[in-house]
Amino acid sequence: MKKILVIDDDEIFLDMIACVLREAGYEVIALQDSLNISTVMHNDDFALIITDIIMPDFDGLDIIGSIKEFSSVPIIAVSGRQESLEQAIAMGVSRALDKPVNSEQLLAAVKELLS
Repeated sequence: MKKILVIDDDEIFLDMIACVLREAGYEVIALQDSLNISTVMHNDDFALIITDIIMPDFDGLDIIGSIKEFSSVPIIAVSGRQESLEQAIAMGVSRALDKPVNSEQLLAAVKELLS
């Protein structure tokens, strides 16, 4: 079972994404705050990372930059701000999705990146 890390400060959105991915057969680690991100990222082997960009306690672009320093794992960035998505694309994310993300769109991107 492929493991996916999902990072988002919005508990409802995080739970929705985690539920959709689990129902599709993926193992999901969901993080809502920045306290455990570095520990989890260095101690687990993820097939994919999905991260929000705009969060009050930490910056998704910083997370993307940190991941890119030590890993080639595919990253899906999500945001309601187009300029943030453009920055994420420039940093080399695999996909950038507008919020709100519908489950079909999300699953299509996940399946494509993990196939």
